[in-house]
Amino acid sequence: MTSRQSIKILFLIAALLVSANLSAVPYRTPTEPAHEQDPLMHHLSDHGYIEFPGIKIELPQFKPVQIGSFSFDFSLTNHFIFYWIGFIVLILILRRFKKKKLVQTGFLGQMIEAIVLFVRDDIVKPAMPHDYNKYLPFFLTLFFFLLLQDIIGLFPFMSQATKNLSITSAFAFIVLIVWQIAAISKHGFFGYLKTFMPIKKGDMATPAVIGMNIFLFPLEFMQILTKPFALSIRLFANMVAGHAVILTFLLLGWNSVNLSWNIGVIIPGIFGAVFIYVLEILVAFLQAYVFTLLSAMFIGNSLNESH
Repeated sequence: MTSRQSIKILFLIAALLVSANLSAVPYRTPTEPAHEQDPLMHHLSDHGYIEFPGIKIELPQFKPVQIGSFSFDFSLTNHFIFYWIGFIVLILILRRFKKKKLVQTGFLGQMIEAIVLFVRDDIVKPAMPHDYNKYLPFFLTLFFFLLLQDIIGLFPFMSQATKNLSITSAFAFIVLIVWQIAAISKHGFFGYLKTFMPIKKGDMATPAVIGMNIFLFPLEFMQILTKPFALSIRLFANMVAGHAVILTFLLLGWNSVNLSWNIGVIIPGIFGAVFIYVLEILVAFLQAYVFTLLSAMFIGNSLNESH
């Protein structure tokens, strides 16, 4: 990456951060003791505190801001904190690996360079052969940011921001904005609207072309909302599902009545949890790849005049 691309990525990160912070309306579990809550939901839900073994750090809470019929909660939560951690780590990586030399020699540098080439050559370039350099910084930001957010939650006592639907929706919203700006810049506003009318003059009789386009236009236009919605739900569901499966294995031997463990059941459960945990490392890369790939395909298709 050139230094100019790095600067673009920094600005795009800031845009992602602001959008996610403003859209986040966290869900918090009740304040009753942890043993009285569902342990599965207690782990998956967002909270106004961060827990470590024997330590509970309360985060600052603010009164919700009421604007008309909408309420905005700017209180800090654990997902928000770990989101910031991912943001800071990515900034440090960018500062460390700005293009100072043509060939990276260290292991980490070579790995990052390989990922950058992979995103460019296998995701962005096939989706938009003529415009890939223009949008490459955005997709690199998207891939690395999602990857870091997913990996952070795999460390003990840390949390994944991508388990929060508000965060995944913010990522999808940014993709939507870039998608529309790219398409309108390429075709113009009215030219972009024409891409939602796939039946062209000469494909069939003129009245049939008009009738089919009138019928298809709202269906084609609806994809502007359905595709980002699918992106956010897919990422959110996959991240939650992985942790839910791990916790289910770990809680197989837990007796909530006697508050005790059944050793004969917990040992196989631990082996199952370890196996799923290893798969989750692969899933972290896979979800960053799928989200970035689908985003590139959506934007690339909008840049194609034939749609």
